[in-house]
Amino acid sequence: MPKQKVDLRKVFQPSDSIAFLVIAIGLFIALFLDEMSVRLIGICVTVLGGVALFMIVSPRLTDLQIIAPVRPSQTPDIGSRTVQDVDKKSQTFDPDDYRESFGESESGESLFVDENQIDLFEDEVTIITKTSPPTILSKKTEAPLKTADAFVEHLDGESSVRVMGKRTGTKTAPPKLVSELRQERARKDLADLAAQSDAEVPAFSSSTAVITGPVKEEIQLSDDVIVRPLSRTKIEEPAPEPAPEAIDFEPASAADPLVEIVDTIESDEFTVLQSEFEPVSEAAIQDEPEHVVAPRETFRRSSSVDLKTFVNEEADEDLTSQEPRREFDHLLNRVLMVIRSVTNARTAAFLWVNSERQQLVVEAKITEAEAEFTTERKIPMGYDALSQIAREGRPEIITQISPTAELELIPYYDQPANTMSFIGVPVYYGGNVVGILCADSLIEDAYSDITVGFFGQFTKLISGLVSSYTSKYDLLLASATLEATKHFREHIGGVPTSVQQITRALFATLIQHMDISRVGVVSYDVSQRSWTLTDARSAMDDDYRSNVGHGVDLATSAVGHAINSATTVTHTEEFNGIRVLAREPVIDQGQFIAVPICTSSDSYGALFLENLESTLSQTDIALVEVLGELAGPLFEHLRMSESLEGSALLDSATGVLNTPGFEMRVREEFARAVDYNLPLTLCMLHLDASRTTGEQREHAVLHVLRLVKEQLREYDIVARVEPDRLALGLVGYRLQEAQNWTETMRREIASTPVEIDGKRLSFTVSIGIAQSEPRDTWDDLIAHAHAALEVSKKSGNKVTVFA
Repeated sequence: MPKQKVDLRKVFQPSDSIAFLVIAIGLFIALFLDEMSVRLIGICVTVLGGVALFMIVSPRLTDLQIIAPVRPSQTPDIGSRTVQDVDKKSQTFDPDDYRESFGESESGESLFVDENQIDLFEDEVTIITKTSPPTILSKKTEAPLKTADAFVEHLDGESSVRVMGKRTGTKTAPPKLVSELRQERARKDLADLAAQSDAEVPAFSSSTAVITGPVKEEIQLSDDVIVRPLSRTKIEEPAPEPAPEAIDFEPASAADPLVEIVDTIESDEFTVLQSEFEPVSEAAIQDEPEHVVAPRETFRRSSSVDLKTFVNEEADEDLTSQEPRREFDHLLNRVLMVIRSVTNARTAAFLWVNSERQQLVVEAKITEAEAEFTTERKIPMGYDALSQIAREGRPEIITQISPTAELELIPYYDQPANTMSFIGVPVYYGGNVVGILCADSLIEDAYSDITVGFFGQFTKLISGLVSSYTSKYDLLLASATLEATKHFREHIGGVPTSVQQITRALFATLIQHMDISRVGVVSYDVSQRSWTLTDARSAMDDDYRSNVGHGVDLATSAVGHAINSATTVTHTEEFNGIRVLAREPVIDQGQFIAVPICTSSDSYGALFLENLESTLSQTDIALVEVLGELAGPLFEHLRMSESLEGSALLDSATGVLNTPGFEMRVREEFARAVDYNLPLTLCMLHLDASRTTGEQREHAVLHVLRLVKEQLREYDIVARVEPDRLALGLVGYRLQEAQNWTETMRREIASTPVEIDGKRLSFTVSIGIAQSEPRDTWDDLIAHAHAALEVSKKSGNKVTVFA
């Protein structure tokens, strides 16, 4: 390893004088005082001062790279085996050694830094003799240079770049500037010109060159000097333009390695960075009327690299705000671009390994062979090179690929691509092979075991990206889930009392968190005794909501499959089956998703979404699934409540009979009235509309019920059949008697105010009366009473008798 010169002025600074002073004081106490206890104190002070000085200087030593870690491009210590047959030459590497080196990414692992990666442009030049120097191609002939010279390594103490150039001899020639080299070349061209045209060789300076002698045609002396005949025609002089800023070249010393590098390069192999010629004055033109050198404008040749190479002009430049999957794809493509630009790669690709389905999934690729690359994203695993790498977890280099075996070895090409070299390495995550990083080239023997180590570093980087992606995805999903859950509960507003309340909260939450074209809920309708479209919303003008209430066939529809299997169903525009209803709009593009609304024991329906503009992300789908899980217990609560209400006979709020209990008691009394020829009158009493709120109306119903029960007999029937409606069964009352009784009740209710929330409020009721007839059924009796009530409700505070 070449030795480095350490500049102590860069290591120690004036601010370190305090630490040196503490060390000096401690040494003085330890050496020159007599008491042993005091000497021990001095030793401790010295040690503390040394520790403090080390902590101060250590970061500077690291920045100066005094200690160089292991070189990353060195040959990895991995066992390999080379096998050659008719189709290919394959070099496989030991999977255990590779996994030990690149399979696990330890958190405390030190970063790889090149130990031979030393600094640029220092006064020292070290000769490193290679036992097998690499072949150097000439820029002109593309042939190897016939030289076995040593390589020159230029060092400094600040940068971390190693520049190597070739020496043309053992003696260092006097340093020359770029302008001097160009002057020599111009003199040579002028000498040849003078020999051909009998002209004198002119004196040449860095600013003006003048030629004497006849010149009849334009002559190109160099890249920046052109000799033209002087035209006698007077040409108007254009307005003077401001002279461009010139660059002053500082004289270089003989020890400057940059000058030495320029000196060792042949004159036809370097690029002119800057040249400048001053315009010829009018006096010079008059002294030399025949011809002059027409100077070109001062120019500066800049790099041809476009700024767009370094600037991401995409709309989603801020990767921190993107979905983790898109961020992972973006960074993965950048990794492939680096691999393809550094290695002799025509194609660089990354493929996921799906061991369960035995598939390779193309995740990202950078290739020049787009026409030959397969259009299929999922590639079945077989006996090709990628499948062997996925199964055995061993890196492999393949060269001398036979054209007839190319497609069998490299499955991501579906047409012959004349591949000469291939390399593939496994990507480990969690101890398993999760992906393959591969590349191929048109160059024979393009890859070596050093390339395997180079690829191995990128596999560890990809493993880190996968780990970061999964962690960030979990955090993003948890955050979105928490926010959506909060909004869903806000939209519910307490314990739901109907399915419509739940569906509206679901729709509001989904529309708030994602872009969707249609959304709907399918659930079981007890009244229709079938699965129906319960509710729907559509952002399109297609009147989709008119389908609400239509039946849904669970056996043939996609939403039915989600309900029966309790799993999420996803379809694209390629799906030609029934999504929800037989008569539904066709999706030309976009995505259909059906998420079950279920609990751990039962499925209560499905929530479906249609996005006609694009596809939903995995985060959005997971969020919809969470909302389906939240809605499942609410549907279960409603179904349990309906079941309990159906089996109960009393209204929980008032303690009187509910609708099922009322129907049961009316049937009994109706049968008794028929058997014993007794009169039975049914009264429907409804609380008239007012400006009161829901809670106030509940108090009003209890007030009316209290007044009614005071006038009823023990065996009369009273029930609450609706929130604002009471049903009364007057046993033994004929129609006229019942009418007189209900008129008395109506007046008493209207004239008896009740105090609610500190206010005295009055309420009125509308009453409908019907009497049973021998030819009627009990259903007819109830229908007649409801009909009479509807007549009374039109005017309010009225009693109507059905006749």
